[in-house]
Amino acid sequence: LFELSLTNPDKPSMDVQEASRRANILKEALADSNIGEWGVLFTSAPLFSQKVEKYYPNIATNVEENAQFSFVIGTDTMVRILNPKYYADEAAMWEAIREMKSLGIHFFVGGRLQQENATPTPTASDVFLSGHDEYDKLPSDVKEAFTILPNFRVDVSSSEIRKRTSVPES
Repeated sequence: LFELSLTNPDKPSMDVQEASRRANILKEALADSNIGEWGVLFTSAPLFSQKVEKYYPNIATNVEENAQFSFVIGTDTMVRILNPKYYADEAAMWEAIREMKSLGIHFFVGGRLQQENATPTPTASDVFLSGHDEYDKLPSDVKEAFTILPNFRVDVSSSEIRKRTSVPES
């Protein structure tokens, strides 16, 4: 099951046409895979804690006991998950992350290029963020909710991918 959020706390909401376009890209990408049955869950919850609160109970009733639910995210998203500004305060942030972990929610984190300027081509001033620095600062029990993917690197943001694959308006 792939989750596609129609809302983001830092960006405008996604319209139906864009959501459909992205689902079709995923369909084409998985056409020749051995992934088996899959689907796309379109959500309107912008924060991971809200996604889990809203959708987990319904999904959990249809899977085996003690199943783990995983999100694959970039380091930039990990930084946002660990940012108290998206919660009532820092204590609420830690509580939300620990609650997700207790439900079997796990985050696989891939490295990302932190670009100084929003340019399509990386520059010498750009810095690769593996996620290890952020991970190392976490309390030990919270670390268990995250796995840093070694040697995983995507140097383009989802915003840049959308720009590159968008069809010009006529």
